[in-house]
Amino acid sequence: MIKKKVLCDHCRGSGAASDRDIHTCSTCNGAGVRLVKQQIFPGMFAQSQVTCNDCGGRGKVIKSMCPHCRGAKILDHTAHFTLEVEKGCPEGHQIVFEGEADESPDWEPGDVVLRVRSRKEQGGFKRKETSLYWTETIGVDEVSSLIPVGCLGLIRLLRRRYLGSNISSPT
Repeated sequence: MIKKKVLCDHCRGSGAASDRDIHTCSTCNGAGVRLVKQQIFPGMFAQSQVTCNDCGGRGKVIKSMCPHCRGAKILDHTAHFTLEVEKGCPEGHQIVFEGEADESPDWEPGDVVLRVRSRKEQGGFKRKETSLYWTETIGVDEVSSLIPVGCLGLIRLLRRRYLGSNISSPT
């Protein structure tokens, strides 16, 4: 699950209840900026350009807001992705979902990139390149239950070497 922003389905990212509710800003005449004159001292003025307060620099004013997104243009959404990690997938492998990042009316959505990483746990599997390994210490008597009958000669050899030659082995 990934939480992301999506365009409002009702207004399609305009923020207005309908297309007729979007008008040109009367304060800046659609420019998004205003020229402000300030008197420094008698006879001398400084002129500066500032962002329009009424339209926020957009040049458009919304008379009636969208009832679903309340003029925000986007809504929160939880996306569910199905991810299949192939056997032997290397550490750091990237899986890309194109165009699935946050949406906005001002830009194209980006990509969601997931990287495969293995957890660092003690006593668990350890990764070496594309293989997983598990290290476990077991006794020689436990080996006989794990190895097929054809390998009993190896077990007898190991018992003699590590436990002494007077130990009897199962036949």
